[in-house]
Amino acid sequence: KAMELFCGAGGLSEGAKPFVHTVLASDISERACKLFASNHCGTTVMPANINDRSAQLHIIAEARRLGVEVSSGGPPCTDFSMSGKRCSQKGIQCIISMLQVSAAVSTVRMVLLENVVGFLSTPEFQRTLDLAQGLGFDHSHNVISGNDCGLPTKRRRVFL
Repeated sequence: KAMELFCGAGGLSEGAKPFVHTVLASDISERACKLFASNHCGTTVMPANINDRSAQLHIIAEARRLGVEVSSGGPPCTDFSMSGKRCSQKGIQCIISMLQVSAAVSTVRMVLLENVVGFLSTPEFQRTLDLAQGLGFDHSHNVISGNDCGLPTKRRRVFL
């Protein structure tokens, strides 16, 4: 059972369907949550700002109730993009919140974080690795191009 944070339309959940069943999803955008819900019947969808403590507690409680074992998400990438502003404070806060929420759900055994390749060249990347380690998660990362996986895109993404 999985939860997808920063779910957007649900791309990670779609890609993970052969391996896990997404039972919980959350995004700050109500519009994205409605779209996700229409494409993922039976999934609990919660519009929420993961940086808000009360929202975090609500997500944690629901994830525990549902027995979530995998936490995935693609936090906002514009803060780490080479073509973006490289103003990474907002982006790192979302990553911190995602890791803290995942660690607080005692049944979570794996976290999958997706972002742009530019994330690797920021100080926040090492900070993310250190935080993951401190929360008890071993880590590794790979850069994957969509066309290497049969997708119609050459975009490269880092998966941690």
